[in-house]
Amino acid sequence: MDRACMTYDVVVVGGGAAGIAAAVGAAEDGARTALVERYGFLGGMATAGMIGTVCGLYRTASAGPPEPLNEGFAETFARRLMRASGGDSPVRRGRTYVLPYAPFAFAFLADQVTVSASGLHVYLHAYVTSVASSAHRIDAVRVATAERVLELSTRAVVDTSGEAVVAWHAGAATETPPPAERQLPSLVFVLQHVDTDLLQAGPRLAVLRALIAAEQEGLLPKGSSNLALSPTLRPGEVVCKLALSGIAEELPPTRDFLTAAEQEGRRRAAAVAEFLRTLPPFTRCFFSHTAP
Repeated sequence: MDRACMTYDVVVVGGGAAGIAAAVGAAEDGARTALVERYGFLGGMATAGMIGTVCGLYRTASAGPPEPLNEGFAETFARRLMRASGGDSPVRRGRTYVLPYAPFAFAFLADQVTVSASGLHVYLHAYVTSVASSAHRIDAVRVATAERVLELSTRAVVDTSGEAVVAWHAGAATETPPPAERQLPSLVFVLQHVDTDLLQAGPRLAVLRALIAAEQEGLLPKGSSNLALSPTLRPGEVVCKLALSGIAEELPPTRDFLTAAEQEGRRRAAAVAEFLRTLPPFTRCFFSHTAP
């Protein structure tokens, strides 16, 4: 495998929303910047997780139009996302607004804003393997891509990985809460050809009750009723979020949690989709894709 040494002013690790903003901001200020992302696309939870709405962009209020909280990059990106394929204006959810979007549109827009930023180099399918440090300072970040191994010398590192991966490699103290204090991991999957006209508030509650009854009768795997259903702006499409309870407690010591969660999550999602096809809104639906 080829090896190369590169020199940057700033290395940003993690290409989610925070990493994109940090990298573009640094580059626009004249810093030679590298953005390192483990997936083959940018966006983090917005794209890999297929969340479907951006929260926290607008002021909380019981009435009135959406009022952006942050000027600059966040507002500019949000306005461009509204105009992208599958995008729309902010939608009120209780006391706040969320911005709906299509995950591909978010990833494509992230490509556009990073490619157009002068002095910003993006490395996709790139994993941090180690760091070089001296006198409590990180001097370089070592990265493995599909094609080569890179040593990225830098004056500053911004860790937006969400997992403190740079801090861990640097030997800094990190903390992971015990499982009981963490949010349950979830698998997001998408169903197509759903009759969303039949899936209003009342019928949606009936669907969830049917899932609970099926789980209690042993017709579905344990935990299958922890499901949230959200029709999107695209005809016949429903995003499903399945909370994965009970996996950590039953995990044998020979297995990694994420591997077990991926495999068990898909098993539960497939079972849920098969059961939903017995209910009127879902008789023609099919399982199209899942997020990791």
